[in-house]
Amino acid sequence: MIVQIANRLFPRLSLGSRTRFLVFNIASGLLSLGVVSYIALYSIKYDFDDLFRNHTVSLTKLEEIKNNYTANIYGTLIELEKGHITPHQAKEAILLSEYLIADLWKSYKHQQLIQKENRIISVIKQIHKRFFQDDTQPLWEPSLSERAMISKTEEKILLGRQISEEVFALLALHKESEATQKIRQELYPSINIVNTYLSQLIRHKLNSAAIGKRSTDNLYQTTLKLIIIMMCLIMIVTLFLSALILKTIENLHYTLEEKVAEKTKELQELNATLERCIACEVQESRKKDQIMYQQARLASMGEMIQNIAHQWRQPLNALTMLIQSFKSKADNGKLDKEFVEHQVKEGLRIAKGMSETIEDFRGFFRPNKTKEVFSVLESVRDCISLVETLYKQSEIGLFVQAKDDLRIVGYKNAFSQVILNIIKNAEDILMEKEIHPKRIKITLERIEIYPTKMARVSIVDNAGGIVFDDIQKVFEPYFTTKHKSVGTGIGLYMSKQIIEKQMNGRIEVMNSLWYCETDHKTYTGAMFIITVPIKNENEIDEGEQ
Repeated sequence: MIVQIANRLFPRLSLGSRTRFLVFNIASGLLSLGVVSYIALYSIKYDFDDLFRNHTVSLTKLEEIKNNYTANIYGTLIELEKGHITPHQAKEAILLSEYLIADLWKSYKHQQLIQKENRIISVIKQIHKRFFQDDTQPLWEPSLSERAMISKTEEKILLGRQISEEVFALLALHKESEATQKIRQELYPSINIVNTYLSQLIRHKLNSAAIGKRSTDNLYQTTLKLIIIMMCLIMIVTLFLSALILKTIENLHYTLEEKVAEKTKELQELNATLERCIACEVQESRKKDQIMYQQARLASMGEMIQNIAHQWRQPLNALTMLIQSFKSKADNGKLDKEFVEHQVKEGLRIAKGMSETIEDFRGFFRPNKTKEVFSVLESVRDCISLVETLYKQSEIGLFVQAKDDLRIVGYKNAFSQVILNIIKNAEDILMEKEIHPKRIKITLERIEIYPTKMARVSIVDNAGGIVFDDIQKVFEPYFTTKHKSVGTGIGLYMSKQIIEKQMNGRIEVMNSLWYCETDHKTYTGAMFIITVPIKNENEIDEGEQ
């Protein structure tokens, strides 16, 4: 029912607009309630302050004036008649009382005749009187009768002062009988009349205080009713809007549940499609990886053939010269048995060396099937032995600095291929840039990355380093700075896979400034850092094998 009424009243309001309207209603209601409460409290406090100032203080002053007439002047005159005090003493006492009475009366009159009401309170009282039929008189405006009584009382006070002056003048002339007669016939009645007027003023002030009390009570009752009505209205509107918002939220919840169910179904279908696509992509990725491994293998085979050619060039020259020596001896008729045996022995030695070279390359490129404990320094030296002859011909200085002979667990041949691949990249860039002198330095050291002890191999050249845009991409597949006919861009990618996935290590690259002890110079170049955990042989478990 509430929702139907609200929808008719607010057909186009959204949930956000309704919520803002609810918040605005609550805030406005609370603000209005606070303002009304503050005005009511301020008015009541002002009424109480005014009641005290205009009546309590005024009544106190009137009572003091009355007491001065009764106790001081009247009593002094009686004592004078009885002869208990002298006329001079009576005059001093009466003059002092009259001075006190004049001061009190002046203060009272000033307070009553110039009293002004607060402007805000005046507006509030006018509104309250107009709308709530308040017939009480305001406290701050003296009535006509009060003004008349004040005026008459002041006249009688002045008259009494004149009579007392005449009495003391007669006493000064030693006319005691005339003075006594004047006191009894004129001064006593004047004092009684003043006391009567003072009593009327006191009674009038008490009546005004009662009227002010009724006005304050009316204001309190009206304000209380108004606050209760406002609170009820705020609660009703708040409950109404809250019920409307809750019903709207429920409808949205049901709508969202339906949409979520639809989207869930769509997502399930999409997930099924994605799973099929991912399976296909994984299969394609495996095929690509196989192709990449094959390409890397072919590249390694090409490097192996190149290195075998370099390694065999000198033995082949020696064999050629050996064969030519047979022909030369035969032509000169000097071919004897001793010469033949010596040359045959030398030829077999050369052939055996060439065979050992082939076996070394076959063992180096043969993939390991199980992990083993091997020396890092030995693996590095094996790599150097394969390229040493070529590097001498190319005038490339390759230096090894090993502080420790560390042993690690992993695939020795794969690790050697990583080292060889980085060295070959350094060789290529040195040859491409025609650096002179050409330098490559390999440093082996032990470090500790708590709690693991690590072997770190650093390989650095003096080719000037890698540009910033390329250094972030050197380990990406198919990325190469070489010509397509020279580089495939998979060597460093495969090196990263071997070190990080197969040997639980880390490989990174940076540009470094390093010192060459041989040349006593400082060079700049790319530094590849390989970090692998150090393990003992007895730590190889069955799972690793």
